[in-house]
Amino acid sequence: TIGADPEFAISYRRHFVRADNFLSGYNSEIGVDGNSSIGEFRPKPGNASFVAAEVRRLISECKGELGPNHNIVGGSYFTYPLGGHIHISGRGHSIEPRLLRALNKFIAKPLNQISNASARRSRGYGQLSSYRTQPHGWEYRSPASWISHPTLTKGVLSIAYWLTQRNEDQLQKITDNK
Repeated sequence: TIGADPEFAISYRRHFVRADNFLSGYNSEIGVDGNSSIGEFRPKPGNASFVAAEVRRLISECKGELGPNHNIVGGSYFTYPLGGHIHISGRGHSIEPRLLRALNKFIAKPLNQISNASARRSRGYGQLSSYRTQPHGWEYRSPASWISHPTLTKGVLSIAYWLTQRNEDQLQKITDNK
């Protein structure tokens, strides 16, 4: 399965506000984590379609709680190094270099082309092949936030899920193919 914890910013009448003014904690589906200015969605894990639907549900729920004149901002906004971490389980805890290269090629690099990747890197985020082990498996930390549009959300999650279903030989062919 895959999971995620995509980050977002909150604006009020086109001005950014701290997420911890509206959100709390580490143990909820919508909260803050690490940087109190940034919010984070924590959808339930599953296949790509399920996680994408969970992200849509959480965005809708969050918008309802924030009220009028508040907006949720995803993507890699120029003032915030928003990330779109993807959690991978079911492949063990060992990091597979070929899977990381495939995730970089088909997710992180394309997102960097449409995002402010330099802002993320200047703050120590978004390096290719960035990961962290987790109790459930591991977390791919390279991508910028991908929640700016439902199609982008489902596309990123679908690619990640599809790649995790490939074996080592298939991943080699995918990453070696220009």
